[in-house]
Amino acid sequence: MYEISLLGRGGLDINESSKKYSLRSLPGSFSALQLVSFMYTGLQLIDPSLDAGIDLSREFSMAKELLVNPGGPTGS
Repeated sequence: MYEISLLGRGGLDINESSKKYSLRSLPGSFSALQLVSFMYTGLQLIDPSLDAGIDLSREFSMAKELLVNPGGPTGS
C-alpha cells in the first residue's frame, strides 16, 4: 500500500483506463483504478473504519460474495 500511496501523491485519474503504473512489489502494469482498488481492499482488511477517500463498498461486498459463492447467487 505504501507504493500505491506514493504514486497517488500527485493524484490518480481513475477514469483513465491505460495501464501505466508499475509496482516493485507486484509484476505487471496497472491502471489507476486498479491501484485504488488494491488500496481500498488493503484498508478494508486492516480496519474497515479507515477512509480510503473513495467508496468501493458495493464492489468490495460483491467481490467478497464471489469468494464465498463463486457460482453467483443461484449457485450455478
